Amino acid sequence: MKKILSAFSVIFCVFLLVSCEKLEKINYAEAKNWAFMEPGGTTKKADVFFIASDVFMSPGKHNMSLDYSMNKSFFTSTVNRTKGIFDVDSRFFAPFYRQVELYEYAGLTQSSSIQHQKYIDIAYSDIKEAFSYYLKHFNEYRPLILAGSSQGSDFCIRLIKDFSNDEHFKKIFIACYAIGFGMTESEAQKNPELKFAEGETDTGVIISFMSEAESFSDKILVKADGKIKSINPLNWKTDSTPASKSLNKGSVFMDYNGTEKIVKNLTGCYIDESRGTLKVPDVSVDEYPPVLAIFLPGNYHIYNYSFFYKNLQENVSKRINAFLK
Repeated sequence: MKKILSAFSVIFCVFLLVSCEKLEKINYAEAKNWAFMEPGGTTKKADVFFIASDVFMSPGKHNMSLDYSMNKSFFTSTVNRTKGIFDVDSRFFAPFYRQVELYEYAGLTQSSSIQHQKYIDIAYSDIKEAFSYYLKHFNEYRPLILAGSSQGSDFCIRLIKDFSNDEHFKKIFIACYAIGFGMTESEAQKNPELKFAEGETDTGVIISFMSEAESFSDKILVKADGKIKSINPLNWKTDSTPASKSLNKGSVFMDYNGTEKIVKNLTGCYIDESRGTLKVPDVSVDEYPPVLAIFLPGNYHIYNYSFFYKNLQENVSKRINAFLK
């Protein structure tokens, strides 16, 4: 496990990646601007458009440059940790984008609100450009899953808002796995175009949760103004019904070389009644540290997909099949 966690440290605690704040559009007709682009494989049932989580951590910088191979290498390695959940029945598309530096994205810098929004807009403009290109040139009305992690999940939800009235999008949208991003119930009510999952096979919905230790109560990812929307990835309930670790079909951890370690029945989970977060009771805070300096012990942000990997993988297939029926 220490070897795996050291790999997480390499991936997520990189301070040498180069920043860029150029405003020109990225040309997504060029393959070099995609971490993964699979226009072939049309025998697969669906497509996945995946938006990567935070890999750029360099305080004082703002947006990650795409002009350096090291940036792209760490980016691709991070996406590859999660790719296997989604590509069993699907073609997989993941664009490079000028994501926001982690501290900047979290609002922990001295940037003004106008500056902060500018950096967010740079990142999201890349995502929207890539998604528009994907729809026009690759999709061909194939069923689609959106997916992301952390910052990427935020941008997935923004895509749903922006394309909710697009006829092409409405015909193909299966579900969105917006993991590691919390939207309060009050925010969800203000955005009726966002429908959150209520079961194992509903479609046109958002699947979301944020993992943490039972004793954890920090507010960095959970706003103080309300309970967040979540679903339990083991029993697919939205209430606080506990799911035993016997339901966990496999946690998957990948080292820097791409070697997988699979652990069955590692942990159960339940939704906290007041916070809406996903409590993970059967693992040690010491064995699964936050890795990122921005988080306190007990924040399992980087393990959201890893802890429930096989159950999520199975669920992706179930939702695709439910949509096709």
